[in-house]
Amino acid sequence: MGWGKDGPGTNLSFVKSFKTAGHHASTRAMLRRADMARLSLAESLSSAGKNRYDNVITGSREYLPLIHQVLASCKAYPDGAVLDEKLVFEWSSGVEKSKASTNKKSRYSKSEALMYELIMVIVSESLAHAGMGCDATTNGKFPIASKSFKISASIFDFLAKVQLPKWVTRGESVTEKDLPAECSVGVCEAMKFLFLGIAQVRK
Repeated sequence: MGWGKDGPGTNLSFVKSFKTAGHHASTRAMLRRADMARLSLAESLSSAGKNRYDNVITGSREYLPLIHQVLASCKAYPDGAVLDEKLVFEWSSGVEKSKASTNKKSRYSKSEALMYELIMVIVSESLAHAGMGCDATTNGKFPIASKSFKISASIFDFLAKVQLPKWVTRGESVTEKDLPAECSVGVCEAMKFLFLGIAQVRK
């Protein structure tokens, strides 16, 4: 799931893109934090090891408030939110097979919508909780596994009922077939029921 450490989008910079609009010191500091948090999350998504899922969860939670700040700033000052460099967010799916494994770039779905970035970061946290549940199951820690799967299910429920419908109703030009499966309400609902079912079995 995610970008991959050296995948497309890792050179994206909020600081460079909002160079003119974000001239205030506090705004520049926030944008720098967003860049650092994004790169940190990208590294966690591409890493391996026993702390991988913990790092993805931590990275997602650190990055999400910063995305909200950028969104809030753009909403409050729409005339001033003129980009010096285009923002193109690129993600690969964490739940579906690459559509063309022979072409590395084709694994990544692009969008200029900040809401796309927001949704995929939330998805990353949810799948990390599911990954922790799988590891806990392997180690025979079923109560911990059940809790992790329930958290994942609740996040997918939030995506299906709140976040994804909000994106669509805002009039964004969203074509589900061009985005990762996780950007579909139906898939998020299915993932919710899947992980709830696994949580019950693992009690």
